[in-house]
Amino acid sequence: MARPSARKQELLDLDSLMSLPAGRRFLWRLLTQSGVFRSSFSPDPLVMAMNEGQRNVGLRVVGAIMAACPEKYLDMMRLAKGLREREDEDAHHMA
Repeated sequence: MARPSARKQELLDLDSLMSLPAGRRFLWRLLTQSGVFRSSFSPDPLVMAMNEGQRNVGLRVVGAIMAACPEKYLDMMRLAKGLREREDEDAHHMA
């Protein structure tokens, strides 16, 4: 049986990771921390260059997810939304 190419294996691995709630939570944190969902602008060009570099990594991960399992990206968004709502509710109860 032929082994999958390196890219195909990468996509299979990503699909497996996205099949797990823990994997989706991990990848969502990575995307959030990399700045995919915010502007990378800074008046300081060095800070902006660093922000863009981090964002580029996150965008590459999003591209790989879309190539491997786009339907699971939506699952990841729903999971993140549910976690945020629970955090907001917990914060409201603690106030």
